[in-house]
Amino acid sequence: MDWIRRILRTKPTAEKPAQQAWGAAARAPRNEPAPPVLQRPADSGPLQRQVDAWEEYTRQLAYWDDADPDDIEAAAAQADELAGVLVDRNLDGKQAERERREEDAVRLYEANVADEFMGSHPYERLLIIYCRTGRAEDAARVAQACLRHVRMGEGDKLRARCLKVLGTP
Repeated sequence: MDWIRRILRTKPTAEKPAQQAWGAAARAPRNEPAPPVLQRPADSGPLQRQVDAWEEYTRQLAYWDDADPDDIEAAAAQADELAGVLVDRNLDGKQAERERREEDAVRLYEANVADEFMGSHPYERLLIIYCRTGRAEDAARVAQACLRHVRMGEGDKLRARCLKVLGTP
């Protein structure tokens, strides 16, 4: 929730009379486009996309002077709740691996891969498990998903591992 408070603190507060006449388009900070017409995010699709949509919706709400702070908090809470599902799966997967319940861990990590999780953990763990157990097709599928969905900057080691699994230099 700290990020939403930062957004709220950076929202423009003083408007010139000419800007008031232009409405919401004038309320956008300089050098940034005006927020589009607000549309509540859909509650379907991969969870990571839902998290991103709710975070964007929260940022858009913060631009509006007349936005209800409760609406902003509710949108941020929805994004946090959905992101929490993804993080909990990774934590539960780690615990399952510690307890030698590899199939449970794989199921949890695969759920995050299906939900296009942007962090590296489920991809790394699945690549290790699949390569160790000789499941080359599954490893290749996870490597491709990793290259599509993991945020840049998550490490060159993971990218190199994915390319190696795929047989690409």
